[in-house]
Amino acid sequence: MITSPAFDRRRAAIAAAALSAVVWVPSARAELGKDCVELGPPLVDHSCFHGRHGPYGSVLATSGSAALANTPSVDEVHTYYTVTLAPGEGASAVTYRPIDTSEYAIFTQPNVPLAVLDEAGAEVAVVLEHATPSCEHLTSARVVPLTRGRRYRVVLGPTATSVVGLVIEDAWGFPIFAGVDADRDGSGDPGDVLETPCLPPPGRAADDRDCDDGNPAVHPAVVETCDGVDENCNGVADDLGLPCDVGLGACAAGGISVCPTPGAAAVCEGPSPGDPVAEECNGADDDCDGMTDEDGAELCGGSELPVCLALGSEHRCGCTGDRQCGEAASGRICDLASYSCVDGCVDGFDRNGCPEGLRCTSRDFARPGVCSSACTGDGECRDAALPRCQLDAGVCVECVSDGDCAGRSDGRSACDVAVGQCARPTADGGGCSTVAPSTPGTSAASGRPPPQRRIPLWLLALLVAAAHRLFGARHPRRI
Repeated sequence: MITSPAFDRRRAAIAAAALSAVVWVPSARAELGKDCVELGPPLVDHSCFHGRHGPYGSVLATSGSAALANTPSVDEVHTYYTVTLAPGEGASAVTYRPIDTSEYAIFTQPNVPLAVLDEAGAEVAVVLEHATPSCEHLTSARVVPLTRGRRYRVVLGPTATSVVGLVIEDAWGFPIFAGVDADRDGSGDPGDVLETPCLPPPGRAADDRDCDDGNPAVHPAVVETCDGVDENCNGVADDLGLPCDVGLGACAAGGISVCPTPGAAAVCEGPSPGDPVAEECNGADDDCDGMTDEDGAELCGGSELPVCLALGSEHRCGCTGDRQCGEAASGRICDLASYSCVDGCVDGFDRNGCPEGLRCTSRDFARPGVCSSACTGDGECRDAALPRCQLDAGVCVECVSDGDCAGRSDGRSACDVAVGQCARPTADGGGCSTVAPSTPGTSAASGRPPPQRRIPLWLLALLVAAAHRLFGARHPRRI
């Protein structure tokens, strides 16, 4: 049965009215490394999202394991960092300061040795480590306990790899409330819950919303039957009198749930649904088939805006990944500032590179380059837009020093040597080798996410309580 906005509003009002009667029952917390052997989908998928969509940061690590005056930090939350390691095959370092005392998941590549050192230089023990093959840019996870406010060193290498992707997240920011699943129906008992950032251990489900864990025919995913029992755990037996929709998508008409036949499923009684129309990329089910914006490539098409996207509340044609713009050697990438396909490349990180015979000017995930001819000297660079030979990479670029960018009228007077492109100087007047481009949700000046507003704990507690009452759990969770 499909619910309507009116139904959602009613349930929200019921939940709000019940807040005064909330009884707080704390859950047990999992011990990572004992109750947990693999991080759960909420945390892994969240980190992978930042690997694919940003926001991005880019830093140059310093050589060795010591924290120097110019050792960069990777403190920004929910950010994918491209870390360029120090020349040579020795260790390189960046620093990290956690905002809370917790256990932190560090996502990177498995072939890169990694150690976290505290302020005294002692190595912090890893409590959990495993591969994350579903995340193409970040295929390894390590979890370490960190203390709020302390400055830690993240030491990468020794390795022959010159560029490393890195995301650090508070593992407990993405918990699963795993209830005991005695009846094995896939939904857990709200009276016996283990809070964990990991996959539920054997005997537990990934939720705690089963209102009768002794009956496998009763849980939130069940279709309600007209038998006087609340099978779907929404607090209303047979769903009698609840608002509902007749029909699907844009054709739906408001109705009321009724039970015309004992023992059969509850049905929605109301006016006839409307007529379907052709599907568009607008976030609505225009053709009323139960799917929204399906066949996105057919709705959009074109080389610059190839697929239908859902970007929060906005629905539009565009791209969110390079493969939507072309094959791996197409020289076409997705620009996440405009969500459109453009000419460009990144050498590595499973991003699109260049056609045969050309080389990419960038190995920085956050700052794409262009496809260019190979070279051993400036004389081999015949493209007027790429006149200089970057000797270490053997590729023609726009610049190799600030002097190549002098006198420009567009303000790009400093050479970003990491990608061989002229760029605007940094705030300290230097080059741009450590500045990431602005992406949606970041500051254009710094490339960093804007300050985040925190919800007051008292308000968050009320919201959590309302959510648990709303979806059938018999107790809200402590925060």
